[in-house]
Amino acid sequence: MTDADKELKQYVEQMAKIQHQLFNNGWLYRGVEDIVAAIGVFDIAQKLPKGIRRGKARLCFMNAFRLMGNGYTYVEGIALPATTHFPVHHSWCVDKSNNVIDPTWTDGVAYLGIHMNESFVYNRVLRRGKYGVLGDVDAFDLYKDGFPQDALL
Repeated sequence: MTDADKELKQYVEQMAKIQHQLFNNGWLYRGVEDIVAAIGVFDIAQKLPKGIRRGKARLCFMNAFRLMGNGYTYVEGIALPATTHFPVHHSWCVDKSNNVIDPTWTDGVAYLGIHMNESFVYNRVLRRGKYGVLGDVDAFDLYKDGFPQDALL
C-alpha cells in the first residue's frame, strides 16, 4: 500500500464514521464514502496506456462508461489526484490486473472503488438517464439495501 493509498483509506474511513454519526436512518450504508469503505478495493494507479483516448474533463462517469467493456471493468469510488490531494467521488476502469485506466485524470495517485458488472452499470445508466451509479438520490436503494448479488465483480 502506497502512502497515497494510506491517505485515501484514512479519509474514506473518517468520512464513513462521520456519515454513520450524522445519518442514523437504519440503512446499510450512509453515503459514497461509507459504501466504498465497506466494499471498495484499491486499484493500481498508472499513466493512461497508449491507445486509450482521454475523455473530456469533469465527465469521469461518462468517460469510464464509454471505456467499459473490451477487457475493462467499470469502477466507481473515491480517488486522490496529485494536484489537489483532496479525495473526490470519481469513476475509472481497470484491466484484469486491477491497473487503473483513467480516461479523465492525468494525475491520479490513489484509487479505492467498487468494481461493477457491466450489465448492471449499463442497465442502471439507461434506467436513470444519466451516468454514474453512486452519489445522488438515485443511489438511495444501494445505500439502503446494498448492491444486488450480481452487480459486483
